[in-house]
Amino acid sequence: MKGRRARGAPIDPSTVRLSDHFLLSDFMGCHSVFAKGLPNVFDDPDGSKLAEGKHLCETLLEPLLDEHGPLSISYGYISPSLSRQIVKYQ
Repeated sequence: MKGRRARGAPIDPSTVRLSDHFLLSDFMGCHSVFAKGLPNVFDDPDGSKLAEGKHLCETLLEPLLDEHGPLSISYGYISPSLSRQIVKYQ
């Protein structure tokens, strides 16, 4: 099926659109994580995290953007391994 990934296939956050103005990659890190080169690998075997992200964007963030203008998002998803690494360096 076109536009759908095979179950278990890796997800490229820079190509997954959650809504008109938001990509999955917008929710995957902040400057300190990127500066340290820490990986944040998105894992969502059943698709529920993507569905929740789309719902968040469509019902809350898009209306906020329309009403108030640009938003800055630091995190929407932190992998378990990144979470453990962040705790170590903070």
